[in-house]
Amino acid sequence: MKYTYYCPRGCEVFHAEDEGYTECMNCGSRMTPDQDAFEDAVERREIERTAEILEDATGFYISAEFPDGSRDRLSFEYWHTRKAAEHALRYRKWSERDYDSPEWEWGD
Repeated sequence: MKYTYYCPRGCEVFHAEDEGYTECMNCGSRMTPDQDAFEDAVERREIERTAEILEDATGFYISAEFPDGSRDRLSFEYWHTRKAAEHALRYRKWSERDYDSPEWEWGD
């Protein structure tokens, strides 16, 4: 019997003859049989691939293009400087905003 394992960060799919977990060869995460987690991660990686820093009247924020082609603010946080926002994006020091809430906070 073949088993399929997925990287929860969306890196790879692994097929094995034996049952048991293994580590992702790309990121070292523990592989899982949960395909939904993999698909969610792949979608998030694609969104993050299009991420860029934009500025509005409040400050700098992380924006991204979504699968439907729309572009929107992705980050919960705003930053006072472009450099701080770029640092947050590069090192994943930000959180995704809740689209049903107008709340936000300063990231720096």
